[in-house]
Amino acid sequence: METISTQARGCLNFFVSNPHLRINYRILMTEHGVSKRRSLAILKELREANYLKIVKLAGGGTNVKLVTSDVPTVGTSGNSYTASSAISNSYTASKVNKATNKFLDDIEGEESDVGYEWFDKMSSGEKDDIARERDKHVAYKKAEYAEARELKAQRRKDLHRSNLDPVHWTCKDVAYEFADRMANIWTIAPFSVTQSRFVQALAVFRKQHDTDGAIEMKIVELFFATLKQDKYTDGNHLWRAFLYKAPSLIQVARESIVSAEEREHTVIRDQELAERKLSMFDED
Repeated sequence: METISTQARGCLNFFVSNPHLRINYRILMTEHGVSKRRSLAILKELREANYLKIVKLAGGGTNVKLVTSDVPTVGTSGNSYTASSAISNSYTASKVNKATNKFLDDIEGEESDVGYEWFDKMSSGEKDDIARERDKHVAYKKAEYAEARELKAQRRKDLHRSNLDPVHWTCKDVAYEFADRMANIWTIAPFSVTQSRFVQALAVFRKQHDTDGAIEMKIVELFFATLKQDKYTDGNHLWRAFLYKAPSLIQVARESIVSAEEREHTVIRDQELAERKLSMFDED
């Protein structure tokens, strides 16, 4: 083993005392308060002095292990002492004296020489762990954002529909109402309809048959009334079945809506006539 600097001896002693820690520059930066450049230089120095060795793991990636648990000593005034950092001295003597053989034996892999550039980056295993955690976090945040956006859009569309007469509903309004009513009958996620091509297909249907939101919603009511006993599990299949059957329901829907409008008109007309008669009695 070659002679190393006092600071490198302190770091080596720290790793020997704490075999459970991963050997990398980040640990030195955190525990010893040194810069990244200095941490990498210390690791390089320990490797050149044959106190550290790079290994390839059986499952892929690389790791660093201690070659020896003996920390070099230097003499001063006829005495010798073991160089160590303030942090390593803060650990108990029992930890300092623990051998690292068991720790080293647990490392599976085959030793091989790796260039010094390894110390300029994390090990592949460490990178893989961090990348997996980052990907999980990103996927979770994306799903959370998508869910919040969908709920916000749903509330906005519900509010929009509730303030409008169905005759003025857009194809998207009708599609969302279709999805809501579907979900009330079958256990089918509404997005299987709202995020499909149903809106575009309904727009083509509206143009071909000259319908509006009120007529289309009446068709929806008639369609669902005939299917309550059926079992559906696929929203995509359901809206396609609706568009297939809708043309045969248009006439019934139109007549139903006209009849309702006529009844409303009759009620209003009767009220006006009654008010006129009452006003004539008041004049008398």
